[in-house]
Amino acid sequence: MENQKHPLAQNCIKGTAWQGLRLLALLTAGLLAAGCAQLPPHSAIGEGARGAVEAAKTAVISPRSLSGSYLVGTQAMRQFDTAIAQQHIDFVLKSEPANRDVLTKAFAVSFDNGAFNRAFALARLADIEGQRNPLIAIALAVEDISRRDYGAAAARLTNLPNSAVNRAVGPLLLAWVKFGQGALVEVEETLQALDTIRGFSALTNLHRALIFGSAGQHQAAVDYFRAAGAHKPDSVLRLSLALATEFARNGNTDASVALIQLRQDALLDRPQVLANIQAIKEGSAGLSVTDGAAEVLFDIASALHRERQNGSALFFAKLAIYLNPQQALGHLLVGEIFEDRKQLDQALDAYQAVRVTSPFRLMANLRRAETLDARGDKQAATDVLTALVKSQAANPEPAIRLGDLYRRSEDWRPAIAAYDTAIDRLARQKQADWSVYYARGIALERAKLWQRAEDDFLRALKLSPDQPYVMNYLGYSWTDQGINLDRAEAMIEKAAVLLPSDGYIVDSLGWIKYRRGYFDEAVRHLERATELRPTDPVINDHLGDAYWRAGRHNEARFQWRRARLFDPDPDLRAVLEIKLRDGLAADQAQ
Repeated sequence: MENQKHPLAQNCIKGTAWQGLRLLALLTAGLLAAGCAQLPPHSAIGEGARGAVEAAKTAVISPRSLSGSYLVGTQAMRQFDTAIAQQHIDFVLKSEPANRDVLTKAFAVSFDNGAFNRAFALARLADIEGQRNPLIAIALAVEDISRRDYGAAAARLTNLPNSAVNRAVGPLLLAWVKFGQGALVEVEETLQALDTIRGFSALTNLHRALIFGSAGQHQAAVDYFRAAGAHKPDSVLRLSLALATEFARNGNTDASVALIQLRQDALLDRPQVLANIQAIKEGSAGLSVTDGAAEVLFDIASALHRERQNGSALFFAKLAIYLNPQQALGHLLVGEIFEDRKQLDQALDAYQAVRVTSPFRLMANLRRAETLDARGDKQAATDVLTALVKSQAANPEPAIRLGDLYRRSEDWRPAIAAYDTAIDRLARQKQADWSVYYARGIALERAKLWQRAEDDFLRALKLSPDQPYVMNYLGYSWTDQGINLDRAEAMIEKAAVLLPSDGYIVDSLGWIKYRRGYFDEAVRHLERATELRPTDPVINDHLGDAYWRAGRHNEARFQWRRARLFDPDPDLRAVLEIKLRDGLAADQAQ
């Protein structure tokens, strides 16, 4: 029984959400987001509107009344059904063209649907003095930047409606606008406003570095990159890539390559990054104002996403992509938000939008494979990962992901082969990862190759001695085989101390007590396990066995019947039927 899903490497987007922006979550409730945070509470919508939205998914419903369409459109926005929302909100807008609330919703849904010109036109109508929406004001400033109307952008950014988000994004965008106006001295004055906010130093130093590098002040840029931590091997990948680019633009390709070679990122497409570095010509231009502003918007989006403010995060990520359609991290973040919303087709489109030559294309393809698998298209996911295993000849990560995919679908032999490839590649790099040995051990054990599986579990524990899941899996396997019971019991007890609320580990603790004949103690632990994992058929079966041995036969049969309700595999179902008919023989081995 697999007790723990093998941990996947985390998308490095999440590492770019700056900790200093944690205060944003406190004051964003009143802001307009793509998901419309200003909408009335769910309970205020009414069942009729929810029913209308559901019906509209299977039939075209023409708007008939202003109030009905307003409710249907509003609820559709909450359910991320922007096509229905657009139809009904536009119907209301025709009759209420000056209604600011309707204009605001029309702006949001147009923006969600990618109709940016229309969204900005609606934003200008909704941006009424004295009733200004903070995010609409930002959107209009972004439109000014896209048109290179830096005077208008500066005026708007210095007069933003007050909000936590705007206190962060306003100065950052304004710094890039000042750069566009040739006022480099004012860049520093603008960013100093953020230096007083705890945790913002890395973010502001990053944008100082990007701006001064784009202005041709190489040494100042390098100093600011170092202040942001970009030179450290464990820094956020995006920081290292930006510093490597700065080195290459100034003819120091060796320093650029050395910086990348120091990193050990599983998601780093090293060949593509090195090819990109070699292609950078000395003296080439830095970021444009629009590209720099897009970086700002991505930073804000990433921070909001980390705080689970996904509506606002999507809004800022789409603004970033509007300014720079090639903003790879923006597309990745949009895809991740769509994944969270179970909008898998939109997520796939976002991942596919990352350029083939982007250093983040590998990351996008790995996410695409996971999304295809989640959508039920295992063959397409397998094809993507198989191609990556071949094209990323030295990288173990695609092989690990392929092994995980096969393991999730219980294709044990292909999973073992994929993990073999991953472990071989790690060994060539003089690396070893306990989690890969653990994952391969699971596949080997399920494929009934126990000796190899045991070796992998022991190797995983040698690499990381206190991993509770490995101790539990190995201890449970020994217990099931009736071997090494003293060592198994010690391992499982240690795992239970480390993770006392893990139902599978508590089950293992009960099971080892059962196998050793301590039936009352086994009952106590197994009752706790069923509280933690009430619908697991194996745990319920174990509790039934323990009840029977403790002389509680009626409770045992009740527990076996429960186990039968929870979709046990065919072998366990057959065993349960025998137990329900005959009970457990006095000498029956377990």
